Amino acid sequence: MLAYVLKRTFSVVPVFLVVLLVSFLLTHLTPGDPARVILGDTATEEEVWELRDRMGLNAPLIVQFFRYSSDLLQGDFGDSVFLKIPVTEAFLQHLAPTVSLTLLAQAVAIVIAIPFGILAAMKRGHWPDHLFSATVLVGVSIPSFWLGLLVIRFFAVQLGWLPAGGYVPMTEDPWAHLRYMILPASTLGFIQSALIARMTRSAMLEVMTQNYIRTARAKGTSRWRVILIHALRNALIPILTSIGLSLTIMISGSTITEAVFNIPGVGQLIVNAVLRRDYEVIQGAILMITVIFVLINLVVDLLYAAINPVVRLR
Repeated sequence: MLAYVLKRTFSVVPVFLVVLLVSFLLTHLTPGDPARVILGDTATEEEVWELRDRMGLNAPLIVQFFRYSSDLLQGDFGDSVFLKIPVTEAFLQHLAPTVSLTLLAQAVAIVIAIPFGILAAMKRGHWPDHLFSATVLVGVSIPSFWLGLLVIRFFAVQLGWLPAGGYVPMTEDPWAHLRYMILPASTLGFIQSALIARMTRSAMLEVMTQNYIRTARAKGTSRWRVILIHALRNALIPILTSIGLSLTIMISGSTITEAVFNIPGVGQLIVNAVLRRDYEVIQGAILMITVIFVLINLVVDLLYAAINPVVRLR
């Protein structure tokens, strides 16, 4: 098992290096001068040049890249020129709302998707399956910002049950934190549940045709025991794949939901950094999100190996 973990860990190093290079090039080759943005239009060319020199932007691109890579090896992601704090600190300040939103949305997606996916597989060709297909189509097609505006209008404006937006840290008031998270988490979770539900249905349909399922039925095993113990367990690998994929999509795609519900998450940090041409924040946030993606995929791979030992031998 240790050899498998080490193998999977080292396999992600090239991915990280490619992301590092691409994010650096895209950030530095896009139009705009961060020194000019910081100083404003009234600054002289000499002042802009001096600031660029202090920021290291006058050096050749290859030199800037190796300087940045060297700092990363020492755990230094740089400082935000606008926030006046280290990039790591800025990222961690905005990470908690995004993590809270993502985990709650993932829980909503799993609670919706797996039961409905199983039911649709068991009732294939009947009305529950048709209803499932229509719901999945809606979930895949509907834009998250539009669904967010709908739930705000209905549950916050018309009914007044929940706040329309904002954020309260869990450490300050857990109940208020949950109330503020219900609408955005439900919005994001419903949309992502379509992916998990569709994969659950497909995996269950494939597993239910296997010989060991027929054997379990022939032995008189109850229907729901066959479904939950024999079928679902063997269908978990593709389901886990879809859960891991949806989790990474939520982290990277929560920007719109955060904007609609005014949540100060990582998405808001990146958008503001792009508008301000804050290179260090953009690059640091992309790299940190990449690390999170890698960790999620590694955990999913380890779960594969725990569920199916054959995976460890590959």
